[in-house]
Amino acid sequence: MITKRKFNSSNYLLYGLILVILLTSAVTYLNWPECTSIQEMSTMVKVKEAVNGNAWIGLTGDTDKLDFGGVSPGSISSRKIKIKRIVDADVSVSYTNEIGKWMSVKPSPMFSIKSGEEKEITVEINVPQEVQNGKYEGTVKFCFKE
Repeated sequence: MITKRKFNSSNYLLYGLILVILLTSAVTYLNWPECTSIQEMSTMVKVKEAVNGNAWIGLTGDTDKLDFGGVSPGSISSRKIKIKRIVDADVSVSYTNEIGKWMSVKPSPMFSIKSGEEKEITVEINVPQEVQNGKYEGTVKFCFKE
């Protein structure tokens, strides 16, 4: 024996809500901006314990990578980066590997830049107190959405 299910208004409401969620998700996914160009920069920091209570600071002048030099655990080091574009772009900055957890961008990891404009950002690394001596490497990724 075949029985027919009755649909009441709550069933229509539920199916309508599911349909709206699916359509909204599809539209959001299709319109989500992707990076039109990506630039990656190698990053490195040498962690060395403080000697006689004096923090260790090693300076570097490298311009081909984001090298924070030598830093003692519990210390902060920063580097400035100038960005100039020939087209307008929204920029997002992200990090990889373990040192990415120690890094931040100021004023913000997401910003917009106009054609011909030059923006300076500061990338800061805050080495945790419990980190062992050694060389730590990663990558800073710049995603440009034109």
